[in-house]
Amino acid sequence: MNEFAPVLDDDAVAVARVLANDHVADVVEALNHEPRQTAIELLCAVPFERLVEIFDQPELEAAPELAEALPRPKASKLLTAMSVDRAADILRELDEPARSELLGALAPPPRATLLSILGYPEGSVAGLPAAVSTCFRRVRRSSRGKSACTW
Repeated sequence: MNEFAPVLDDDAVAVARVLANDHVADVVEALNHEPRQTAIELLCAVPFERLVEIFDQPELEAAPELAEALPRPKASKLLTAMSVDRAADILRELDEPARSELLGALAPPPRATLLSILGYPEGSVAGLPAAVSTCFRRVRRSSRGKSACTW
């Protein structure tokens, strides 16, 4: 496991506050220019919802390595909260044993969905049904008692 205590100085804390409030595309661009260890420390300091937004961006370079470097509980929570196709992209790029460790830390339903998607070649249309099905289930759960679609 890659557990570590973040060691942010005052400047890094200030940067983390900016990262928490700037446009997500600007945050991703800034993180792409930071040394990996600094990026990891900054990512550990931003609110979780913001972390999900950042990792959901395909432009985040080294996303697999950054996710792998996060504490395992945070990384598994992150993969569960992210869009399923983006989480699958990140897992697909990880080497073993990191991929298996992260998948093993997930609850059975998201793990099954991700394994299903990972079973198809990257970029194939065959991977779409699982992602679409998951999306529809999320919409149904979040819109109980409301119309799922507003026209």
